[in-house]
Amino acid sequence: MPQPPLPIITLRGTAYERGYQHGSQAGERIGLAIDIYLRHFDLQAGLAAAQVRRAAGRFVPAIERFDRELLAELHGLADGARRPLEDIVALNARNELLFAVEPECTAVAILPSATCSGHTLLAQNLDWKTSVTASAIVLEIVQEDERRPSIATVTEAGTLARAGLNAAGLGLCVNFLNSRASSANRLGWAGVPTQLLRRSILNAWTFGDAVGPLYQVERCIASNYLVAHADGEALDFETAPEGIGRVEPAGGLLVHSNHFVSAWGRAIDTGIAVFPDSLWRIARLERRLRPRVGQIDVADLMAALRDHTNYPDSICRHGDERDAAPTRMETSVSVVMDLTARAVWVTVGPPCSSDYVELAFPSLRRAAGQPRLPAGTEVART
Repeated sequence: MPQPPLPIITLRGTAYERGYQHGSQAGERIGLAIDIYLRHFDLQAGLAAAQVRRAAGRFVPAIERFDRELLAELHGLADGARRPLEDIVALNARNELLFAVEPECTAVAILPSATCSGHTLLAQNLDWKTSVTASAIVLEIVQEDERRPSIATVTEAGTLARAGLNAAGLGLCVNFLNSRASSANRLGWAGVPTQLLRRSILNAWTFGDAVGPLYQVERCIASNYLVAHADGEALDFETAPEGIGRVEPAGGLLVHSNHFVSAWGRAIDTGIAVFPDSLWRIARLERRLRPRVGQIDVADLMAALRDHTNYPDSICRHGDERDAAPTRMETSVSVVMDLTARAVWVTVGPPCSSDYVELAFPSLRRAAGQPRLPAGTEVART
């Protein structure tokens, strides 16, 4: 088997124990991430380290109200990494604290009717600062409590989740968005950080349980959540302080980048003026995949994610030499998921530069706690 391109850390036990294992095993990468983000908080948000920690502390009451187990995991993470809790919370609230007006990610869901295998596929290029690529890890979160499925997620060291899938066959991809109220909230951070909402989605056995919290929590920035399920459905949720818009698949495809697609969201979008290449990326991914509907396979997705049209601000994003080095962007990780087979392929850096490697997660195939259909019942896949 090829060597995994990222460290894979398996977490077990109670919430605190899982966090402690994460912190102790990824301590060096967590320290790297903290140092990098403290520089970015200062450079981009004008926040010194003491101000960052005070701001991070404001999120703790909201996190506790939202999910005490996730807060316990953050405590364990801080103890395992030998860092203050506020440093770990700051990593998980980096979008809220940075208020990053930068393009972050191109994602696509493929329904069974559009694939050659009849499987549900989900894929994404995770674009972010080139300096942070070295902090990327993969977490296999083995949750033995039947209330929550096991998870595999590609994320940054010290954070609870980013893109991934779980034992129930539910998968998540994410995109940064920007809205009018997000801009107005620049100095008024509140609510549950997006990183914790991502983990909450992956903690769910059912689609309804996954997306319910998106409607229930206070949102302080805009963010996009593309949620798909092995049963053959996908929905996209464009969330902002102003509300939530939904985008449905068309002809078996659902593609999203860094601008609002719903009619509701287009009226509040302030991101296109900052990163207009988002329009190009979503159109280009559609153009690559639409002619293959009914025959799309994992190799087609990998090829589409390597597309260089509009280089360097392409789907396969490369650091633009015209940008200042600290804020330069690239595709840090590319991930392709077969939700039906519970399979994951990953490559690090712009995906044109290396092969995808399949990662094996036995815990995702042991879904003992999954709600089961009556005997003889079948799920119709569209």
